[in-house]
Amino acid sequence: MKVQPKNHLNIHSNYVYIQDPDIKENPVIVGDSLFEDIQYLPDKVILAPVLCSPDKKIYFHGGDFLPFTHMPMPWADNQDLINQYPEPREVGFIPLHSVLIPKDLYDKLQTPDVFGDNIIKHADWIMKAKELGYKCWVTPNVHVIFPRAYKPQMGRKKFMEDVEKSLVDFKKDWKSTLDRRFRLPVVLHSIVSYGGGYNLHSYNVAKTLFEMGIRVYYQFIGGTNEDEGATDTPFVDDFKSEYGSNKLPQITICHGVNNFKNSGGYKIAFTTTEVDGVPKDWVQCMNEMDEVWMTSEYSKKSFQNSGVKVPIYNIGEGVDPNYFHPDILPFFNPPKEKFRFFSNFAWGRRKGVDVLFEAFRREFNEDEDVCLMLKVLPSYWGHSIKDEMKLVYERKHSAPVYIYDVEMPKWELGRMYTMASAFLWPSRGEGYGLPALEALACGLPVLASNHSAHLEFLTKAGIPRPGVELIEGKLELYDKGDSVYYPGFHWFNPSVDDMRKKMRKIFENYSDYKEKALKTSVDIRREFNWKVSTQKIINRLADIYKTKFHHF
Repeated sequence: MKVQPKNHLNIHSNYVYIQDPDIKENPVIVGDSLFEDIQYLPDKVILAPVLCSPDKKIYFHGGDFLPFTHMPMPWADNQDLINQYPEPREVGFIPLHSVLIPKDLYDKLQTPDVFGDNIIKHADWIMKAKELGYKCWVTPNVHVIFPRAYKPQMGRKKFMEDVEKSLVDFKKDWKSTLDRRFRLPVVLHSIVSYGGGYNLHSYNVAKTLFEMGIRVYYQFIGGTNEDEGATDTPFVDDFKSEYGSNKLPQITICHGVNNFKNSGGYKIAFTTTEVDGVPKDWVQCMNEMDEVWMTSEYSKKSFQNSGVKVPIYNIGEGVDPNYFHPDILPFFNPPKEKFRFFSNFAWGRRKGVDVLFEAFRREFNEDEDVCLMLKVLPSYWGHSIKDEMKLVYERKHSAPVYIYDVEMPKWELGRMYTMASAFLWPSRGEGYGLPALEALACGLPVLASNHSAHLEFLTKAGIPRPGVELIEGKLELYDKGDSVYYPGFHWFNPSVDDMRKKMRKIFENYSDYKEKALKTSVDIRREFNWKVSTQKIINRLADIYKTKFHHF
């Protein structure tokens, strides 16, 4: 009788490498590569490579367990490999199709040499290993193609039936253990399904709270959760499966008076403004909250000066260093011009569109190897970017401008920055200025207005960070443009001449600016990542539960 070979490989006596028989990579090479990485990791680690589908999309870049359904979920699912998650890291879950296991654990759990398509069986083994003190890690340095990704051998229908049946027993064994990961329950009332500023903010807050062990319930601020529909983000869609309770603290992340929709037992409005004050109805709304969270000191002062009396805390925002760093792969079809200025904004006068086009048109001509790339979205429904382009841009004899007026997946945005040379931000006012932070995190020199919230990360001790230049100008009474909420307040008018001069300075001294920006990028990703600002949220929730919120 022919004996089937075992699908494992002893690695340097202390580890066992398991590989699914359908994976075609050489198991000796994969096992040795994982062994090289595990030498630099903590003890008691189970290490997996990045699993990719046959079309070379990411299948599992590590994973975690969903908070309510407890299903294993992947990180970076179906994304291209663009050097996201660039370092080995601990994760909550890894599938066991390709994995390096300490030999003592392999023996103790009587580990099978082949884990089939039923991901719950993988999850059960992982939970047993974690109960013994072992941790799951994934390394981006090893990639393996898993031929059955998204196409289980048993067929999709049978696969789902098998998983659902197994999940019942899995929950009986592990639900209480998995639920103990979470604390400080809170309702997040917002929208995550659109690429605007508040919505990206909500997505990143939700993601980081989940990663940091906070029990999050989600309510769509525009109606029921069914009205918003699926978001293609597993943990957010799982948050939607339970509404929580109106007795819980509730955070509304939204614009001004939309915070009247806060129905929580302890009401928190998380909002901002881009000018030096807010209207009376905003003030009324904020004063009916228990506390208000701001994105910046600048916006905090604007609310206080307008008459908001409840406690206000500056929480800030952040950048995801796993997707915004200098080594994110740029898009493969950049403009032909070697030097590429770049800006990313919702089209409108507040963003200084008129200043941006005038300065670029007057400073750079068609004979120079330079262009301007713009990633833009309309500021509101029905807003015509093409019509306004005719008013602000005269193409004759000037260097080219490329418009990218599409909404792209969140995970791809960093590729626009790393395709560029330098970032331009002649804004008239910001409540935070996230694109300027993203640009600097990606190592781009930044030229920005010398006013409002973005100075809180573009400067340090009042001095521009290395790789940053500021556009001078003057504060003026709001005149016209983007918002019914600005009349009576002030915004900044950047100088076209000063912007021209400093664009030229960056262009002609680029190597020096780039070197400085790359060094600043390291500080930005450490000081202003989402975990830093989210820790402030966690600190506030802990204090709220301890001192102010006793009835739940």
